[in-house]
Amino acid sequence: MGFAREHGTRAQYKTALKAYLPGSPVFQFLEGRAQHPALTYTSLAEITEVEEKERINKEIGERRTRLGAKLGQVTTDVIREVLRTSDLEELYQSIIDWTNDDDVRREYEEKLLQRAYDHLIVLTPEEKVTKRTQVVKLAHDMVVIKHPSPLAWHLELEWRDVEDLGTLDKGILAEYFEFFPESGLAKILRVFLGDYLLEWEQRKLDDVKDTDGNKVVKALNADEKLMLLAVSCEVFHAQLKLAKKRSGWS
Repeated sequence: MGFAREHGTRAQYKTALKAYLPGSPVFQFLEGRAQHPALTYTSLAEITEVEEKERINKEIGERRTRLGAKLGQVTTDVIREVLRTSDLEELYQSIIDWTNDDDVRREYEEKLLQRAYDHLIVLTPEEKVTKRTQVVKLAHDMVVIKHPSPLAWHLELEWRDVEDLGTLDKGILAEYFEFFPESGLAKILRVFLGDYLLEWEQRKLDDVKDTDGNKVVKALNADEKLMLLAVSCEVFHAQLKLAKKRSGWS
């Protein structure tokens, strides 16, 4: 493996690394004597990330110069092609399954969700159904364990098909406002839910009293609601610009 790392190509080094993994004919002998599979999967994932980024940028650079090519469509097509044949999601899942470090597990759960979501975005409409199911499950699982991943919580709330916002789970809303009080979604939900949130906010303020000894009740007036909506629009606009920039994979 040392020889492959020093003198070989990335593909040859990846092949050498796989000798350390379950399924290798020498894994049973190497287990406990060589590095833990989680470290090997991490190395493979890092190499694959670099390879894919280089391939995407190279393909986009070549195709965008073709007659009639549109950068947005070229970018989507290239990303779809690369992700469709990629094993990076499987590598992320293997790291999650094998690692003994909770911080590493949470990090790669976030990476897996982001990767699946990015893949979903570029799929054709007929291909989206299965992938969407995976993304929803990954996001929900992170919400269940109360991991503060912005993408997971936003998907959990934004993709809910409800007729009335008041039917959203109070517990999930309370935890979302705890984790992301300044997010655009939190501000907009607070405006539209209004008095519905008052009961939850009051519980947080039960021990807070004014100078006369009265309990504090924090409600929004009309001006505050308008201000929150204005701020929220600015936040969402900034998030949209960031998402557009990221979609270029530059």
